[in-house]
Amino acid sequence: MNRGRMVLLAGMACALFFLLNAWTGEARPDYTRRTKKECLYCHPPDSFRLTDAGEYYRDHRTLDGYKPKEKPKEKPKDSASARSPLERNVAARVSVSSRHG
Repeated sequence: MNRGRMVLLAGMACALFFLLNAWTGEARPDYTRRTKKECLYCHPPDSFRLTDAGEYYRDHRTLDGYKPKEKPKEKPKDSASARSPLERNVAARVSVSSRHG
């Protein structure tokens, strides 16, 4: 019985080792050298998922011909909406007092 437990524990330890070390893929330094891009170009921060560039590289094995999607441009904030509520209140009082004074 003791020997059976030892074999079972050894088998479980080996299985756990292989499960924890099994990766479907790995980012390798040669990818960085080949593409001349940082890891974050193809992988989002703290993730093994792929960005659009990473998916393109996975499918084509090169980034030649990859065109990043254009990000929508942010509308510039007008000066009134960029102010805090306190700043808007002070600005309103100043404009009212300047009209009356």
